[in-house]
Amino acid sequence: MSVADTLLAENLKLNEKEDVDDEATGNIRYVILVLATLCCSIVVSCNFVFNFAVVCGDKNHLNETTTSLEFPNEWLRLLYSAFPLGNLIGLPLIPFIHHKCSQRVLITIGGFLTSLATLLVPLAHEIHPIYVIVLRFVQGIGMTPLIPLNAHVSARWTPAHKIGFFLAVMTGNAQIGIFFTMGISGFLCGQGFSWQVLYYVHALAALAIYITWAIVFRDYPTTHPWIKKKELDLILGEDHEFKTSAHKIREATPYKAIFTNISVLSVLIAGFGNFNGVSPVIVFSSTLIRQALGFSQYLTGFYNSSSFFMQFVLKVLGGHLSDVMPFSETNKLRFFNTISCGFSGVLMLISAFVSSAHYNVCLFFIVMIQGVIGFNSAGFNKAAIVVARQHAHVVLMVQGIGMCLGLVFEPFLVYHVAPEQTWEQWKYLFIGHGLVLIISNAIYCFGIRGRPAPFTKTLP
Repeated sequence: MSVADTLLAENLKLNEKEDVDDEATGNIRYVILVLATLCCSIVVSCNFVFNFAVVCGDKNHLNETTTSLEFPNEWLRLLYSAFPLGNLIGLPLIPFIHHKCSQRVLITIGGFLTSLATLLVPLAHEIHPIYVIVLRFVQGIGMTPLIPLNAHVSARWTPAHKIGFFLAVMTGNAQIGIFFTMGISGFLCGQGFSWQVLYYVHALAALAIYITWAIVFRDYPTTHPWIKKKELDLILGEDHEFKTSAHKIREATPYKAIFTNISVLSVLIAGFGNFNGVSPVIVFSSTLIRQALGFSQYLTGFYNSSSFFMQFVLKVLGGHLSDVMPFSETNKLRFFNTISCGFSGVLMLISAFVSSAHYNVCLFFIVMIQGVIGFNSAGFNKAAIVVARQHAHVVLMVQGIGMCLGLVFEPFLVYHVAPEQTWEQWKYLFIGHGLVLIISNAIYCFGIRGRPAPFTKTLP
């Protein structure tokens, strides 16, 4: 047996022992994990339900009314852009509000705002379509407090040996939210319910989740009334002094130190490359599969769902492997980001030179590009937590701004370069975005270091 195999076996035994010990210590941290993931997932669902509402059905045969949400084509661009615009405007304010309000209060307010906006969409549509645009904008604002939640839970509520797994589950919130909306919307539309019912169901589900959040969540394990001492000691670990003092001291955010740190800049570049490199394929995957490759509507939905499922599985797998692999943190962060962003970029470049006549091969690349990006949970996403620790929410805010900019402007770029949405037109997008992924990953691998930055060592 090699040295690496021996180290891996010892690491696995250690994790098995820790898992057994975990059962005796309590499970509040897992309740927090599930609750945080659900909070993020339901916001995605409340946004994504719009996509189903516009295609829910043609006519309700019971009362001869239209069951789909209908808008003129010129309104649709505004409707799709309103949500990320709300994100974009709200995000820069969150770091400053974060010093005044607890994470618990911020997310409760954002969640109730999202629930109310979702509930009012049917009424707003009856009054005037412009109010639907306003409510989607409000939904985007309501989501902004949730963007740093992954960083907060990973930094405050996660044992050191489980950071990869916790982060992987939480960053899978988009896939969970989309699966929920696909399932419930498909069932309700199939039963002949109108699009309004989709919004009511999502609004009530969101309200239930955020009421539970307000009751159960606490910003820090040291202030939670239900946690056992053994579980608290497990969570605090070697960071006992840091995590114990965190709830007592609201330290100033060292913005200059954060944004001049090479590892942080590497994480931001990788995040920007990831979001803006792969987002066109994810956003327009249905159009690519259906229109450019000519697959049926049923197969388009099936293959698209398969890619999202693959992405979620690889997120969780990557997070777990990142926790147990016997290599340095720096090398693990480089490895998983490379097979996520770097490999996706290579697949995009290859896709550009495959003829649409080989439609099955083209389909394979579309599914794989969307799937393997899931490994980013153990790449730049984890790096933000490892490097920035208690200030990771600031890094995630900037990443969120980059993501929103991409969601706002990428559709205009896509329609400019590929107005007819053919595979031949898309090859230029594949080349450009593939290079963005590869280059950003190379910069990240060069600059990243898998250890806390000096600016994190400010608490007594």
